[in-house]
Amino acid sequence: MVRFTLLPVEILNKIYKELDSESQDSLRHSCKLFYNKSSNKLKKVKKLDLSNKHIETIPEAIRHLQNVTKLNLEYNNIQTISIYNFCNLVNLREICLQHNKITAIPKEIGYLKNLNKLNLSYNKINTISPNLGSLIKLTELKLQNNNIKEIPSEIGKLFNLNILYLFNNNIKELPNEMKKLISLKKLDLSYNCLISLFNGIGELVNLNFLNLQNNKLSQLPIEIGNLKNIRTINMQNNKLEILPETIGNLNNLQTLTLNNNNLSEVEFNCENMTSLKEISLCNNPILQVPLTFKCLENLTTIKLNKCKWLLLSDDISLLQHLKALYLDENNLEFLPDGIKSLNITVLSLKKNKLKKFPTQILFIKSLKELYLDDNELFFIPQEIKNLTNLNYLTLSNNKLRFVPQDIGRIESLLQIRLENNYLRSIPNTFEKLINLQLLCIKGNEITELPFKFKKTPNLIVDDETIFPNRARKSISLNSDTPSYPIPIPKVNSSTKEWYKIW
Repeated sequence: MVRFTLLPVEILNKIYKELDSESQDSLRHSCKLFYNKSSNKLKKVKKLDLSNKHIETIPEAIRHLQNVTKLNLEYNNIQTISIYNFCNLVNLREICLQHNKITAIPKEIGYLKNLNKLNLSYNKINTISPNLGSLIKLTELKLQNNNIKEIPSEIGKLFNLNILYLFNNNIKELPNEMKKLISLKKLDLSYNCLISLFNGIGELVNLNFLNLQNNKLSQLPIEIGNLKNIRTINMQNNKLEILPETIGNLNNLQTLTLNNNNLSEVEFNCENMTSLKEISLCNNPILQVPLTFKCLENLTTIKLNKCKWLLLSDDISLLQHLKALYLDENNLEFLPDGIKSLNITVLSLKKNKLKKFPTQILFIKSLKELYLDDNELFFIPQEIKNLTNLNYLTLSNNKLRFVPQDIGRIESLLQIRLENNYLRSIPNTFEKLINLQLLCIKGNEITELPFKFKKTPNLIVDDETIFPNRARKSISLNSDTPSYPIPIPKVNSSTKEWYKIW
C-alpha cells in the first residue's frame, strides 16, 4: 500500500474519477486515499486538469498516473518544478504551467524526453537549464511573460520545434544555434531588448510568422530575404532606418508592419512580393507614398498614419489595386486630384487639418467607409449623395453647423457619427435611412429630433437626453474609439422593443 499526499477533495475527485462509488465516497469524507499498486483503476486517466486550485506544490500523487498524456496546472501558486513528480509519466506529452510563480527551469526537465508541448508562460523564470535541449520531441515551447535574460545555446537541439514564444522578457541577445530550428513556423520575440538578430536566421526556411516588435533593432540582416515561406512580419517600435533590398524577395509575405521606426523611404524592388496584401508604415518620417508598390496587384491596404512629413502627389493614382488607405494625423490641408482615380472602399483622414471637404472624395464611387473625424470641417457638400455605396460616415469633432439633406439619400448607410460639432438639428431626410443602425449626436446643441425613424426600428441613438429608453450599454461610443465600425449587438425578440423610439 502506498499512501498518497493529502489533497483537497475537489482535486482528488478529478485525479481519481475512475474509482468506484465506494472509494469515491470514502475519499470525500476522509480526503485520503490508499492506492494498491496492483490495481488498474487509474489506467484510464489520460487528461488531468488541476488548474486554478490554489496549489503551491505539484502533488506527489501525480507520479502514479502513468497513462496521463496531458497535465494542466495553470493558474496556481506553484513556485518550483519537481521532476520527481513526473519521472514515471512516460506517456506525458503536454504540460501547462502558465500563470504560476516558477522562477527556474531545472536540469531535471531533460527527463521528459517524450514531451511535445511545454507552456511555462506568465511565471517569474529567470534561469533556463541547458538540459531543456534534451526535449528533442518538443514541438511547442511557450516562455513568454517571464524574466528571462539569456537563452541557452542548447535550444538549437530542438529541431522539431514548430512554435517558440519568447515575447515580453528581458532578452538582449540570441544564440546563433537558433538557426538550427529548421522546423520552426512561428517565432515571437517581441517586447524584449534585442539590438540584433542571430546569425543564420535565413536558414529558418519554414518560418511563416515573425514578430520582432518593441525591441531595439536598428537594422535587419540581408539573409532575412531567404525566408521564402514567411507570411507575416511585425517590426514596429524598433529603430530601423533602412530595409535590406532582399526583403523584396519574400514572395509569400502577406502582411508587413513597420510602424514607429525611423524609415524615411521604402525603396526596393518589390516585383516578387506578389502575395503582399497589407503594409503599415505609420509614424515614420516618410516623405511620400512608396510608388514602388504600384506593381503589386494583391496589395489592398496601406497605412500611413502619423507620417507628418508626408507629401501626397497625383502619382497616388497609380495605386489602382488599393482598397484601403489610412492617412490619419498627417497635418493634411488638402488632397491631390489623383486620389479621385482610386478604387478604394476605405479612406481614413482622421486628425488632420482639413478645413474644406475634399471634393476629390466625391468621385470615389466605390467608397464604403469614410472617416473624417477631428478636422476643421464646417461644411459638407450636398454632392456627398453620390457616394451611394457608403456604409460608415464619421464626422465627429469638427465645426459643422448643419449636415445636408442629401445624406438621407444614401440608403446604404449603417452608422453616422456626428459627435461634438455645432449642430442644432438633424435633417428630416434621415428617416429615409432604413438601414441605419447607429446615430451618434452627443456634444451638439440638438435638444430634440423633429421626426420619427418609423422605418428604422433597430436604430440606436447615443444621446440619452433625447431617447432615455435606449438599450446601448454593451456598445462603446467613445469618440476616441480607435477602430470602426462599432459592433452593434443583434436584436432578439425579447429586447427589440427597447430599440424602438416611437
